[in-house]
Amino acid sequence: MMLVLLLPLRKLCHMEEFITQRHIDVICKLTIMMSAVMAYIYAMEFFIAWYSGDPYERWVFGHR
Repeated sequence: MMLVLLLPLRKLCHMEEFITQRHIDVICKLTIMMSAVMAYIYAMEFFIAWYSGDPYERWVFGHR
C-alpha cells in the first residue's frame, strides 16, 4: 500500500528530490522481508497442526 500511494505522490507533487530511488528500494526490500516473515508464520502454523497429531486441530486447519 505504501508504494501505491508513494509513487503517484512523488510524481504528482514533484517530490523526486525528497523521495529518492533509495527510499523506494528500501520500501521494496522491506516488503519482500515482511512477505517472507508472513510465509514463515503460515508454514509454521501448518507444521504445528500437522506435527501435533491432534485430529481436531488437523480437521480445523484443513477446513479453514
